[in-house]
Amino acid sequence: MQTIKSLTKKTEFQNSSMIQNTHSETFDETGKALTVMFFSKLKTTFGKKFEIQFKGEKGLQQARREWYSEISKLNVEAINRGFEKLKHRMIEQDPDFEWPDVAKAIALCANDHDLPNLDETIAEIIQRHGRYRGEDYTYSHRLIELVAKDCGYFVTREPADKFERRARVSHAKWVKKAQKNELPAATPALELKIEAKPVFKSVTAKNPFQARIDALRQKSKDLRESSIKITQEKIVSKRRGVA
Repeated sequence: MQTIKSLTKKTEFQNSSMIQNTHSETFDETGKALTVMFFSKLKTTFGKKFEIQFKGEKGLQQARREWYSEISKLNVEAINRGFEKLKHRMIEQDPDFEWPDVAKAIALCANDHDLPNLDETIAEIIQRHGRYRGEDYTYSHRLIELVAKDCGYFVTREPADKFERRARVSHAKWVKKAQKNELPAATPALELKIEAKPVFKSVTAKNPFQARIDALRQKSKDLRESSIKITQEKIVSKRRGVA
């Protein structure tokens, strides 16, 4: 891993004209080392586009002086993580990173939110709608949850390439929000209140027709039971008489 000490030993720092003090500003060795490191990574990442953008050594020196104050606020770890995120954005074909943009690259380094990349986001959405479908599920990051709300419905309803394009648009949108600390807070789940169902009493008496039918049925039942009882009594009495 690169350190400030090792960076200051590079040939770029042997000549202090690499970052010239033209406005009586103070350029300390650590800040200069970070600035050279930043632009070195930018050049490695963008190649020919970097050379076109900065138009030679003079343009590069001017850019270093211009952005020194912002880059010097970073550290080695933040720059390394920022450029890893920049590479992911380029792989995702984010139009904001088609060309080297110092301000946007600094923002990635400064806003070190450790955001999930597109592949991680899609993988977790697929997992949610596959293995854990129908179960309570908590996303590992708020950003993934927001992308899932935008696109999750389509994960099993359209071809993979089409879903990836849809997810990329949503992912880029929420990454920009996250870098500005503008991700909306999660809405608390509504409390499910289950009210006891009222116990309804029989409404038979309130319906004259039904009440009449029930009365006839009861009368018929009483007559049948009475008839059975009389018949049984006669049989018993007859048996006693015979005895």
